[in-house]
Amino acid sequence: MSAKVKVEAYPYVEPLREILRLRHFFSSATPKTIQAPYTPTPVTVPGLNPKMTMHQLTQYQDCIEACQDCAVACDACADACLSEQDVKMMMAECIRLDRDCARLCQMAVAFMASGSRFAYQVCELCATVCEACTEECSKHTHEEHCRQCAEACRRCAEACRQMVATA
Repeated sequence: MSAKVKVEAYPYVEPLREILRLRHFFSSATPKTIQAPYTPTPVTVPGLNPKMTMHQLTQYQDCIEACQDCAVACDACADACLSEQDVKMMMAECIRLDRDCARLCQMAVAFMASGSRFAYQVCELCATVCEACTEECSKHTHEEHCRQCAEACRRCAEACRQMVATA
């Protein structure tokens, strides 16, 4: 006995059906049988705002990548700071900023990916927190994870500022 899978569970099925329908339409039609111009159904990417233009998506892409890299670096830095000897004395503020920065970067990615009208404001705040995290991690240059985190935060702040400037 085989179980039937619901087609709705797979968001890519409808665009594929549209492609197959077009392929059949153009392979069986001759120029004489085409009566009206064909207007294709727009294909949407699951998870993205369908009203986003390709320009917006391209514009956000650099910032999205920088925010993702920064979130990963901040999480790794916070984890590594927890294993340092002077956690309470030297690393507490670094860990707090790493966590705040990672959360905000993830939120900025979500706002940009959904095409939210508040993406610019979130990215502006993200740049501010990334700059604070860069400053704090730069105080701990003796630690490699802090240097990598500071660099990722600096790149993220620049990308966010550049994205906000194009608004």
